[in-house]
Amino acid sequence: MKVRSVYIAPVTLIAVTAILVFSQSGENGKIQNLFPFPNPGGFAQTFTSNGAIDLDNPFFQDLGTNGRRCVTCHMPDQGWTVTANKVRARFDATGGLDPIFRTNDGSNCDHNIDTSTVSGRAQAYSLLTTRGLLRIAIDAPPDAEFEVVSVNNAYGCNDRHTLSMYRRPLPSTNLRALSAVMWDGRESTAPSTEKITFATNPGDLLFDLSHQSMDATLGHAQALVPPTAEQQRQIVDFEMGLSTAQDFDDHAGRLNIEGARGGPVQLAHEKFFVGINDPLRPRPCTNRGRTCRAMRPKQLLELRLLAAKCCSIQNRSTSPVWPG
Repeated sequence: MKVRSVYIAPVTLIAVTAILVFSQSGENGKIQNLFPFPNPGGFAQTFTSNGAIDLDNPFFQDLGTNGRRCVTCHMPDQGWTVTANKVRARFDATGGLDPIFRTNDGSNCDHNIDTSTVSGRAQAYSLLTTRGLLRIAIDAPPDAEFEVVSVNNAYGCNDRHTLSMYRRPLPSTNLRALSAVMWDGRESTAPSTEKITFATNPGDLLFDLSHQSMDATLGHAQALVPPTAEQQRQIVDFEMGLSTAQDFDDHAGRLNIEGARGGPVQLAHEKFFVGINDPLRPRPCTNRGRTCRAMRPKQLLELRLLAAKCCSIQNRSTSPVWPG
């Protein structure tokens, strides 16, 4: 009979709250490596190649004018993003005055809203508290191959020239596996940033993340001056060192025992290169420098026939493959 190991996480809500409040305070301190943060399925951990999570890093510092820091929207207990229920808890605890609640992008729209009362703020920030969504306002490019003739926005942002998109902050962890920065790849698009490719990675990714940290500080935190080059470097080094994954499941137990390869430590050492899921282009096979040959026409035909056969079966359960 197999005996399943059960791990009781040394975590309480008070301890977690204390850590997160401390991280907002800007004081010196650290979160220990692999600190377990509970979630509905068990608990997740973050492994950092820097040894511990340094709360004195610029990621946790107030570099703007509205009280926000990177950590405001990238919380370590929420997979380095935010979850709607935790945002709601912050609203209830502060009456909607926590730094995440700012009208430049936290409110459903930035005009015709009332933030002078708790009830007004509850309505103004409803997408943030119920969906964890920020408003990303982007001007339509002057050379666009389309014309916006009308906008029907339920929250009143009907401007045809500045379009409002609603997105949850992307996790600031596991970044070494990115092939584009931001939901729409705008931080990996020339001329201001660089397209991420196999040949230029990771230099292109580091450049793009540095540019993104500047844009986020000037935009989300409404800074009057951009972070220094050294601050940008420290933020990117901090983020690139993070690997986050579920480590314990309430039903399965530890995810890295008895041959299982779950958890953040395994993820941190997982090999990755841009195009790792692309079977059509030659890429390194091993650390000995050999390359994989591109598929021959016969192999491609067999692959397409197999794909067609699989896709013809209705109601087949499939698992997503993340693009490299």
